[in-house]
Amino acid sequence: AGETYGIILKTKTGGRFTRRPIFETVMTKPMTAESLSMEEVTPTNATLKWVAPEGHKRLRAFRILISSFDNKIKRELAVKHNADKVVNSFLIDDLAQATSYTVVIKSVCVFESLKTISDEEKLTFSSLPNSATNLTLENRLPNSLTIKWEPPLQAQASHKYRLAIESASIGYSADYSIAGDKSTFNFSKLPDIIGTGVTYAVRVEYVAMPVGSDKEVTSVPLTGYFTTKPLPPTNFQLGPEQNEVRFVKSASGNVREYKVRYKSSEEGSKAEELIFPTQAVSATTCAVKLEGLTPGIQYKVNITAIVEDTNQA
Repeated sequence: AGETYGIILKTKTGGRFTRRPIFETVMTKPMTAESLSMEEVTPTNATLKWVAPEGHKRLRAFRILISSFDNKIKRELAVKHNADKVVNSFLIDDLAQATSYTVVIKSVCVFESLKTISDEEKLTFSSLPNSATNLTLENRLPNSLTIKWEPPLQAQASHKYRLAIESASIGYSADYSIAGDKSTFNFSKLPDIIGTGVTYAVRVEYVAMPVGSDKEVTSVPLTGYFTTKPLPPTNFQLGPEQNEVRFVKSASGNVREYKVRYKSSEEGSKAEELIFPTQAVSATTCAVKLEGLTPGIQYKVNITAIVEDTNQA
């Protein structure tokens, strides 16, 4: 296959041959490319890979035809054969997102003015849809997180979002699917107590069904990390010592510290704050002495449990 042959034509009269034979060179059709695959697919690019047929010393190039199912994209190009590479590759760019394509490749052998082309080898693939962007926290409670995002330009109700939430530290995960024209979601009913004040990984994927394809394609995931509110301290009361307040620690396990904020009822007064880490108090009940109080003045005191949070929304 893909080889040249010389053919000599002679006329014979009796036992004598002509002194001027006809000489022709012909070349057989090459074999097709092998192991055709499409890798590293994105919304706009994909890498076509294949293995050249073996033993073809006249092999010079590969003819590639790329066409979209909707016929909006149709390209024909030639890629030079590199005999030093076992696996050939070619980057196809400027693709339309979430679109089904057919790729046809043919081997081309050349010798002087002769050219032969193999049968075609083809595959179909779909480019990925664009991802959602700008994943942010809209609201949080001890047992819920509300997130929002910017949808991709092609978002439509017939497509969908696949959402996932997970916290490895408490062994929790859940998956959801919503219509493609949405841009907010509330992860409600997260685990009680152990799920409060916990950081969750949230993943948002856009899923589309390209025209002409029977398989869904999924965008590159958009990922964010968000922390639920910890449960508040309880049983807040005055302590037996002067200017002392006491409270029972938050039931949330990840509380890093407590912030005590107090302010007098007098107009123009400035609020004071105390921060103390949870490891400073091993007991369930904490006692805090408020410094600098003026006798006879009413004060408002707030105590807040604080957890580590990389997202400060």
